[in-house]
Amino acid sequence: MNPDSSQKTCELLSKFMISQGIPLANIRNSAFQDLLEHFEQPDFEIPTEKCLEDSLKWAEPETMDCKVGGALSITVDLAAEEDGTDEKWIVFSCHHFEDFHKRTAIVHFEKLEIAQFNWPTLWSRIHVAITAAYTNFHTVNIVCSSPELAEIFRQPSESRNSEDVRRNDYICFAFYVDKFARQILEIDEVKKSINRLHRFLKVLKTVPEIYRFFVEFQKSKNYDPKLPTIDSKCWQSELFLFTRCLEMDPIFLQISQRWSLVSNYITSSEFNNLLYIQKVLDECEKCLQNLGTSNSSMSQVIPAISRIQLTTMNSKFDDAESLNPTIQTLFSDVFCEFNGSEDYQKSTWLDPRFAFRRDIQPVEKWDDVTQKILEGSSEGVKIEFQQEIQKYRKLLKSERPAPSESPFIWWVLHQERLPNLANLAHRFLAVPAVSIDSAHFFGPSGKFSHVSRIYRDSGTSGDRWMRFAARHQEFRGRGTRMPYKAEGFARPLLDFKAEQSRKRRASSPSGDINLSIFEPKTQGKTVQDYLMIKRRNIVKWQPNNDYKSSSTLYTTLQNTFRASEEPEGVTTPLDDVFKDVKLEQPEEIKVGGVEEDIWSPHTWMGSEKKKQCNRRCCLCNQMKLHEEVKNVTIIGEKLLMALIAFHTGRTSENHARNVYNREKKSFFCREHYGETAGGILNFLKIQNSAKLADCSMEPLQGACNAITDGRVDLADNNLRAFMINFVQKNEEKSPIPFYKPSENQNRSESGDH
Repeated sequence: MNPDSSQKTCELLSKFMISQGIPLANIRNSAFQDLLEHFEQPDFEIPTEKCLEDSLKWAEPETMDCKVGGALSITVDLAAEEDGTDEKWIVFSCHHFEDFHKRTAIVHFEKLEIAQFNWPTLWSRIHVAITAAYTNFHTVNIVCSSPELAEIFRQPSESRNSEDVRRNDYICFAFYVDKFARQILEIDEVKKSINRLHRFLKVLKTVPEIYRFFVEFQKSKNYDPKLPTIDSKCWQSELFLFTRCLEMDPIFLQISQRWSLVSNYITSSEFNNLLYIQKVLDECEKCLQNLGTSNSSMSQVIPAISRIQLTTMNSKFDDAESLNPTIQTLFSDVFCEFNGSEDYQKSTWLDPRFAFRRDIQPVEKWDDVTQKILEGSSEGVKIEFQQEIQKYRKLLKSERPAPSESPFIWWVLHQERLPNLANLAHRFLAVPAVSIDSAHFFGPSGKFSHVSRIYRDSGTSGDRWMRFAARHQEFRGRGTRMPYKAEGFARPLLDFKAEQSRKRRASSPSGDINLSIFEPKTQGKTVQDYLMIKRRNIVKWQPNNDYKSSSTLYTTLQNTFRASEEPEGVTTPLDDVFKDVKLEQPEEIKVGGVEEDIWSPHTWMGSEKKKQCNRRCCLCNQMKLHEEVKNVTIIGEKLLMALIAFHTGRTSENHARNVYNREKKSFFCREHYGETAGGILNFLKIQNSAKLADCSMEPLQGACNAITDGRVDLADNNLRAFMINFVQKNEEKSPIPFYKPSENQNRSESGDH
C-alpha cells in the first residue's frame, strides 16, 4: 500500500474517531475492521492504534490572522467530572473574522485541578492557546458563563494596564435567561400547580385502569399516548412537562372527573396561570435557540429582551393577572443591567436588522445611542461619522436585511460607503451573545465524559487526544441543549388536540401571537409607525381574515346591537327601507387600495357643465348628483361609515353588513364622511383624532363585531392609525352631532329657556 495513502488514511480515521468521541482502541474491534475492509481496496492494511496516535502529531493547527477588525472573542465555561473527582475542564471557544463574511469558531479543551482555579492559571491556559493560533489582534472580548467565573477571570488592575491587548468582559446572556426562568418556577402559585401535575401524572402512570383508559383514548384520536417524564433537572424539562400536560388537558380533565380526582388536578385558575407561564418560558427558550448559534452576536440581546418583555405583557392572558406584577418585577430585576450597558446598546445599533426599530426601543433611546457613538469618535473623523450615520439611516429604509440574513454580509456590501461604521461593527459583532456550553462535552451525559476517564492517566497522549478532539467540534451555545428531545418530541408548542371547554382555554394556533422573534418591523408596530407609512396621504389597512374576536362578551354585545334575533328570511323595518337600493355593475373592490377621486367645487363650477348622472348612495338610499357622491374603493372607509350608521340606528345590522361586504361599486354621499368622523369622536367621547391612538374602543367594538362577525379588532394599531388619518381629513366637514346630547348640554339648553 502507498505510504502517503496510508498516512492520509490514518489522519482521516483518527480525525473521525476522535471528533466523535470514539477511543482509538476501537480500531481493534472486529466489526469496525470489517467495515473498513468493505470500503477500502482488497490490499488495504488496517492501521494500528499506535499509527493513529502518531497521526495526531502530523495534524498541527494552522495560524489564523485576525487583521479584519483586530478583535478576538473568547467564550469560557467550566465543567466538572460526574464521578466526583477533583478534576474540572475549562472549555473555551475563540471567534474571529477572516474576511468578515463569516465568523469562525474554534473550540479548546483544557483539564484543570481544583488548585488551578485562579486567574493566572486560567488566563495562561487561554493565552497560550490564542497566541499560538492567532495573530494581529488588539482586542480580546471574554464572555464568561456566570458572574462567579467572571470574578475568577477578573484581572488585577495593575496587570490589566500592563497589557498591550485591550480586554472587554461580558457575562453570558443565557445565565440571565436561566435565572429569570428558574425564579418564575419558584413562584409559590406556579410551583404548587406544577406539583399538582406531578402528582396527577404519578397516579396516571401507577394505576393500570386509568393508564389503559388514557392510552386507548389517545390512540382513538390518533394522538401521542406517551406521557412526559417527571424531570426537574432544569427549567426546560419543567417547561416541556407542563406544556405536554396543557396539551392533554381535555383527557386529563375527563379522567379527573371520571375517577373523582378533581381535587388532585389543576383548577381553571391554575390552568390559566400555567398557560401564561408556558408562553413566557417558551419565548425564553426560543431566544436561547436563536442566540446559541456560532454566528450569533451580542447585538441580538436587546431585541431578545424586548421580545420576552412583550410576551410577559400579553393582554391575551388577563386571567393570569395575579401573576403579572410578580413576573414584571422579576423581569426588571434580572435584565435591568442591560438597559444601561453601552456596549450592548451600540452593538444593537450597529446591527442593520435591528437598528432604529421602534418595536425594540423608543426613538429617544436610539438617539441617545447615536450621540454616544459620535462622542466615542475622535475629533478628526467626527464629521465623517455624522455623514455615515445619515447614510446608514437612509440605507436601512430601503435595504434592511431580513431576519434570516447575516449582518456580516450586509456590512461587507456597504463597508466602502460606511468605512468608519464598518470598522466599529467589526468590533461589536465579533462578540457572541452566549458562552460555549461545557455540559455538552463533559459532565453528566457529556459527549467526551467517557473518553476523559479512559485517557485520564495516559499523560501527554491523552492531552493531545483531547486538544485534537476539541479543534473538530462545532460551537454549541449555552441553553441550546434540549433534554426533552430524547423523549421523541419536538420543541414545546401548544397545539391543543380538542376544543377546550373551561374558561380561557388556549385558542387555535391562528389565535395565538405568531411573531417571529427577529422579524423586521411588520408586526407589533405602534400607531405612530403606521401613520408614518402613508401612500398618497392614506394609511393602508385591510382586514385580517385570520382574526376572530376572543371577547367573552361577544354574544351579549351582539344582542345589544340587534333589535332581536330574527329567524332567517325575516327582515326588520330598517331592512325594508333599503330593499330597493339599485346596485351598479359589478366591479372588483381593491382591498386596502389608495385610489381617491379628489373633488372640489372649484374644479367644475367654472368649466363647462357636465351631463348629470344621478347615483344612489348605498348607505342612505338617497339619489344624488354625480358630484355629490364618491365611489369608495377603500375597505376601511366602508367599514367606518357602515359602523357609525349602524351604531346611530340610521341603518340596520343586515344592511350595514351588506355595505361592508359589498364587492361592487359603492357610492357614498360625501356628507357621510364628515358625519362618520364626528360620530367616531362623539361615541368614543374624545376631543380630537390624536386621542384615537390610546382610547378605549369598547363603545364601538360591539357594533363592529355585529357587522364583521367579530373579525375586526378596532384596537389594532393599524386600524387606529387608519381612523386617525380618516378623522383628520374629514373632521372639519363634520355636521352637528346626531347622537343624544350629553347631560351637560341638556342642562345648558334648559338654562337658556
